[in-house]
Amino acid sequence: DLRFYNPCGELLDIRIEYLPENTDNAGAELFFREFQLQANETRTFADIIEAIPGLVNPVSGSVRIGSGSDSGCKVLSVSRTFNDTPDGSLGLFVPALPVKRVGREFLDVTGLIHNQDYRTNLPLVNYSDAEVWVPLTAYDKTGAQVGSPRSVKVKGQSTKQLNAIAEWLGVAEDLAPFSVRAEIEGLDIQAFGTVVDNLTGDSVLYLSSFHDENQIWLAGVASLTGVNNSQWRTDLWIFNPTQEWLPGEIEFVVGDDPSESYGYEWPT
Repeated sequence: DLRFYNPCGELLDIRIEYLPENTDNAGAELFFREFQLQANETRTFADIIEAIPGLVNPVSGSVRIGSGSDSGCKVLSVSRTFNDTPDGSLGLFVPALPVKRVGREFLDVTGLIHNQDYRTNLPLVNYSDAEVWVPLTAYDKTGAQVGSPRSVKVKGQSTKQLNAIAEWLGVAEDLAPFSVRAEIEGLDIQAFGTVVDNLTGDSVLYLSSFHDENQIWLAGVASLTGVNNSQWRTDLWIFNPTQEWLPGEIEFVVGDDPSESYGYEWPT
C-alpha cells in the first residue's frame, strides 16, 4: 500500500517512480505516475501495481516520491508491505526516508537482535547516480566488534537488502542487542533495519541513528495497563557511537508537561 497526505494549504503536484532493487537506475527510463493532491487530502493506493501503471508482478524495490508547491511544502507518505497467510496478515509500515545530513561519516542501526527467535535484515538506499561500496561492521552490546567486516555494493538510485545481516557478517553466536555501523560519505546512503520474528514473521522497523544532536526525544513511551487488560511497556536501547565514555541523562516527561519529569544520570 502507498498512502499520501497533503499537509499544505495548497495544491501539491506529486510524482512517484518505481526503482527496481539492486539495479542501476541512474538515468534509466522508469515507470512513474503523476497526480495532484488537494489541501489536506489523503489518498491511498491499495497496491504498488495499482499506483503506477505499467508495472506487473513480481516487483521488488523502492518508490521515489517528488512533490512541489509554490511555498515549498512537501507531501507526507508511508507504505505498508504485507502478506496474507491462513493465520492472518503480517507486514511492516515504512515511512518515507528523507536525506539527512549527518555530522559523522557513518550511520548506526542499533537495538538489533539475532537468535533462534529473531533475525535482522538490513536494507540500504543509495540516493546518488553512482554505485557506492558501503563497509559494514557489527558490534555486540559491550561495544566489541563481532564477526568480520564486509562491504556491499549499492547501485545508483537503487536499494540493496542483506537478509540475516549478523550471519552475513560472520556472526555465529546469539546477539541481543547488537548494532551495525555503515560507513558513508555525505548524503548518499541511508540504512535501516527490520527485526523479524522467526515464529510469526512479524517485523519491526529500526531507523538509523544520527549523531548530530546532543538531545533527542522518544515520543509515545508507556508503562501501563491498556484496553482488554493488555500490558504496555517501552524498551530503550542506548548506543555509544564513539571510542570514548559519554556522559548522559535520560529524562522521562509526563504527558506533554516538561515541568513534570523524572531523570536518571549515568556516571561518566
